[in-house]
Amino acid sequence: MPTGSGKTAVMVLVSILLRATRVLVIAPSRLLREQLVEKFSKLEPLRRVGALDEAADCPVVIEQAERVDTLAAWNAMASAHVVVALPHSASPGIEGVAAPPADLFDVVLVDEAHHIPARIYRALAEAFPAAKCVLFTATPFRRDEREIPGDLVFTYHLAQARRDGVFGQLEFVPVKVAANASQRKRDEAIARAASRRLGADRRSGFDHRLLVRASSKDRADELGDVYSAVTSLKLKRIHSGLSQKWVQRAVEELRSGQLDGVITVDMLGEGFDLPNLKVAALHSRHRSLAVTLQFIGRFARTSTDLTLGSATFFAIPSEIEPDAEGLYTPGAEWNEIVESLSRDQIEGEAQAREFARSFARPARSASHVEGDTPEEDDLTDDDAARLLRTVKPYFHVKVYDALAVPDLEASILVPPSLVPILTRRSAKHNAVIWIGREQHVARWTTHPAWVDVAHEMFLIVHVPEHSLLFVCSSRRENSVYDGLVGSVLGDQHRRLATSEVNRVLRGISSPEFFSLGLKNRAGASGGGGESYQMRAGRSAARSVRAADSALYSQGHAFCRGDENGKPTTIGFSSSSKLWANRRDGLDQFVDWMHALSLKLRDSTPVMTGSGLDKLGVARRIEHFDAPVVAGDLAHDAYTRRGSRVTNVGGAEPWLVDFAVRIDGQSGTSVEFSLFATELELRFKTTLARTPLITAASETAANAMLRGEGVCSEDPLIEYLNTHPPALYLATLARVDGDEQQDPPRRDGPAVIAEQIRAIDWRGLGVDPFREKPANGRSKLKSLFEYVEGTLMASAAELVFLDDGAGEIADYVSMTPEADRVCVELFHCKAASKESSAKVPNQQISNLYEVIGQAIKCRRYLEPRRLVEQLEHRQTLQHSRFCIGDIDVAKKLLADPTRVVFEVVVVQPSLSTEPSEAIARLLEAADAYMRGGDQVPLVFWGTQA
Repeated sequence: MPTGSGKTAVMVLVSILLRATRVLVIAPSRLLREQLVEKFSKLEPLRRVGALDEAADCPVVIEQAERVDTLAAWNAMASAHVVVALPHSASPGIEGVAAPPADLFDVVLVDEAHHIPARIYRALAEAFPAAKCVLFTATPFRRDEREIPGDLVFTYHLAQARRDGVFGQLEFVPVKVAANASQRKRDEAIARAASRRLGADRRSGFDHRLLVRASSKDRADELGDVYSAVTSLKLKRIHSGLSQKWVQRAVEELRSGQLDGVITVDMLGEGFDLPNLKVAALHSRHRSLAVTLQFIGRFARTSTDLTLGSATFFAIPSEIEPDAEGLYTPGAEWNEIVESLSRDQIEGEAQAREFARSFARPARSASHVEGDTPEEDDLTDDDAARLLRTVKPYFHVKVYDALAVPDLEASILVPPSLVPILTRRSAKHNAVIWIGREQHVARWTTHPAWVDVAHEMFLIVHVPEHSLLFVCSSRRENSVYDGLVGSVLGDQHRRLATSEVNRVLRGISSPEFFSLGLKNRAGASGGGGESYQMRAGRSAARSVRAADSALYSQGHAFCRGDENGKPTTIGFSSSSKLWANRRDGLDQFVDWMHALSLKLRDSTPVMTGSGLDKLGVARRIEHFDAPVVAGDLAHDAYTRRGSRVTNVGGAEPWLVDFAVRIDGQSGTSVEFSLFATELELRFKTTLARTPLITAASETAANAMLRGEGVCSEDPLIEYLNTHPPALYLATLARVDGDEQQDPPRRDGPAVIAEQIRAIDWRGLGVDPFREKPANGRSKLKSLFEYVEGTLMASAAELVFLDDGAGEIADYVSMTPEADRVCVELFHCKAASKESSAKVPNQQISNLYEVIGQAIKCRRYLEPRRLVEQLEHRQTLQHSRFCIGDIDVAKKLLADPTRVVFEVVVVQPSLSTEPSEAIARLLEAADAYMRGGDQVPLVFWGTQA
């Protein structure tokens, strides 16, 4: 109930309606204690308004002013109907206060009950466990966000109080001063303005008083000097440093009109009743919006016995706390704003309590298996709700398409080291929360007694109307997210594409991006190429140039702006994560998810008006818009070199030794094989289906993947669905899973024909239609023989033949020069005779495979990685050093700053004057190389 709206009368009524025998009233201050004693003793205003019979007896009321230090002192209270006491004199939480009889009171009333989380308040309220406890406050929320126990059973809103005539009109008058004005000048300006209004009110017949608010005792003294110097008002200072006798005399003089006003430091606050206080001079800010609203309410009250005007507040707007900025706006309609703020605060508190109470202990899950740790806790529902109201997570989630209805009763998969503390599910809000604890030895010791304790929180929320699942985890590892979403959806889920996630920017006006990620469409590669760029600072979006769109697409973004007239922040990443720079209660967090889900399902284009719009974006596809011509393992496969594929007929090949071969395709599916030497594992990718990749052979279905030094194994098919192979279309667009990235574009007007070297194949005795040496004798050399002979006759100090699945290239050569070491990777493919027995024949199909091989070798364009792969490949049957050995390779590549790379595509069908379609293909392939490492492709073709 708002300050001044009759809480004391309701307290008296509650005592009667609860048929109380003996009531304890807890007051926060001496002034309030005195007022409560008076109201209970006379039963006012209940008699005046006719709520009680005039003949009804008044209760016996004791004002407990002394500390209750003996049991006898408590027992003496048994003669009264009502005892009014301060916690500081009656709380057993204070040393020297005796423990009271537990049955002394059957009703406990707490005034200004937002104080009850304090230890001494709580100890007094809980000293009588069988008593009914009723809490009264104008502000059922605290600045420190500590829990106020109990249920909200009645709310009397400010708007209703104004309609009932309990509250009058409010007006805020901003005081204007120069920006560089001194504190003294600012104080004088407020003092003059408040004095003028008080004088004008009195001339209009209103018996008003002034309250000057100071932030400290010293400031109160300073303001006393200011008001004495620039006004003729008679004021007195009131603060805790003065005696109680002084304060009481000042209050009496204020009530009688002997004083024009008072200068206070957080006094005449809670519950103080003087309707004549109608002018407020705010020389200091309140600590919170709650205190501000309570303060304003004190001035808004009306009186049937007095002729009073509107309440007026004076302050310098720039000095107001941020959470009350909307209140102190020049021209603001204060009654509406104050009422709205108060209503929003109270309704928000009620919503948070309702939300927490909606969570219940889960039924034992049907998916619970023997040996699992049951998700149980020993908390009561009330205790769990109380704890849930203290949870204030950072707004960070990973969002998934829910392709089925999630089972929120299932046992969710969390890290096994965690012990459950609280597990609850809300059917109303389609949510499950799991909170647990773990202990581990501190990182700086091996002593088992020195342990750190950590708590983790996991929240899963389903938005059924949009078929979205939001997962919040205090642990941000991908494996944790995978376990959580898999617990409730199995494999019936998929993360959102970047083109869907970036929809959260919709509705953000004037966005200011202070972090941007640019994702290299050429993928992750070596040689110093940037697979990902970070732009940070207020000019992050302005730093994106049109030329960046040739190579980069959107990776992540984080911005601030305005939404629906309020400041907001929002971030997204291509890994389907969303976040805001905000912490709040669980109910607000879930509301945020629902608001985002509306945006995520709105497919209209998002334009921010910033440099972000220049970048491409990965999009989900349901059919292939061009033939799939090549494939490659995901980048992750090459970062886990020690992983082996097992359960494939006794062999245990390295994962990186597998190559991807396209076997067949339709508009929506691709059949592919992972092959290594004699081993072949067949799979199928089908778009718009879950799981995306399925095994097409028994061997593939049974294949397992074991990490380096890891005893356990996981199905290879699960790994492929988490890290799907990259598929390259005929346009050289890249498809990862079911997301398609446009190919990089060359930045500049260079002509690709200039990179094609004409070879006179016949004149050099080479058969352009034969790739490898013939089994029998042949007059013409194969492409392999020609390239190898050329390299053997060159100045190269190392030549390596790497033929077979998972190859680096067909040939690798290293040639030291004056200021560098030139490393060349050759990829050879013979011309096809299908359509012509001549070269060049302009057959684009002859180029797809070799171009794909050239693109895939980018991962080895880095000296360290190349040495590691050479060391590994030399052990295989079809690979060998033609010149040099691994020690030569290590020596030549020892200084990475001197190493330059060149990738050569050998294809006789290629003309030095390529057709438009072939030129586009070559340009796209060249853009991949330049985008990853600024390494241009070189082609060996045939003179047109």
